[in-house]
Amino acid sequence: MDSKENDLPTKYKLLQDVINQSSLHTKRKLGVISGNSYIGGCFLLVLALGISYFLNIFEYWIPAGFFLFFFLFFTALRSIRKPFIGKDATDIMRYYKEKHTDISVQIESSLQKNLAIIIQSLSIIYLISFFIIISIEYNWIVNVNTIETLLPAITCLLFIPVPFFIKELYQLTKPYEIKISLKKIIEKNKNDLLKSVFSWGFLKPFFFGFYFGLLILFPLVSIWITRVIIIQWSYVLLIFILQCFMVLLFANSFSANTVRKELTTTITNYADINYLISMAQIQKHYTTKEYQRLQTLYQSSKPYDFIIQDTFKFINYYMLVPNRFLIKYNNQIKFH
Repeated sequence: MDSKENDLPTKYKLLQDVINQSSLHTKRKLGVISGNSYIGGCFLLVLALGISYFLNIFEYWIPAGFFLFFFLFFTALRSIRKPFIGKDATDIMRYYKEKHTDISVQIESSLQKNLAIIIQSLSIIYLISFFIIISIEYNWIVNVNTIETLLPAITCLLFIPVPFFIKELYQLTKPYEIKISLKKIIEKNKNDLLKSVFSWGFLKPFFFGFYFGLLILFPLVSIWITRVIIIQWSYVLLIFILQCFMVLLFANSFSANTVRKELTTTITNYADINYLISMAQIQKHYTTKEYQRLQTLYQSSKPYDFIIQDTFKFINYYMLVPNRFLIKYNNQIKFH
């Protein structure tokens, strides 16, 4: 038996110690995120509606909501951060080359989750705006300024289902993969081209591309339609600020629930790996292949190791309550 084989029991023990430490660390983090800010978000929502009622400025929710969308959109574009934090550049590149697929999948998964969380929060704003528009249309709310309400109402409705389509909308950022997919669909049905063209698989990227275009275009047109009330910029700014804090608080709550579920699964995975190591120690059965498999299982159980940062920079830094989705876990990547 060579020296490497003799060293395996020690490696198993060290891996078990690391897993136990990670498990305790994860449990502490679960304790930190045990509360959420749904109460804070709902309180702010009631406060915002109360201020709107007292000042009779409900109509300013409409342009403010569309300004909020573009604010989030442009903030996202300029504040995408690197997925690796505090790691040596050489180690990052080597690790990325070795596990390119795993890292890409986790980056995409996290990005989609972050987008879904933000859009869920934004959808609450647009749902409220939609009911305000309906109230204005039927004169349930007294409105001093006359505005066209049809297109803003349609725009609000367009945004409400977006959280369910995050994955499809995200795929639009990969035109090369879409091209390959469409090519495969056509080649599969060479004898019936019409069948290929009118299949959902072929039409899906065009449908969601058109949908995404409407999501960008309609808010712009709606802002133009409501320009008559945007002149009162102080009211628009007041509602915009209240909406920003509502999005932050609701996003924090959604993210806390997401993390709670994921970390609970992580602790379960740690317990399973620990059990396998304990069985190997009891039976005194150690193999290099099994050790590497256990190591891989451990690494894949740590969803926040190479920390995926929020797409929206201000969510990390400017929240009154820290965003639970991106608590910086201190587990370090083990480069072997």
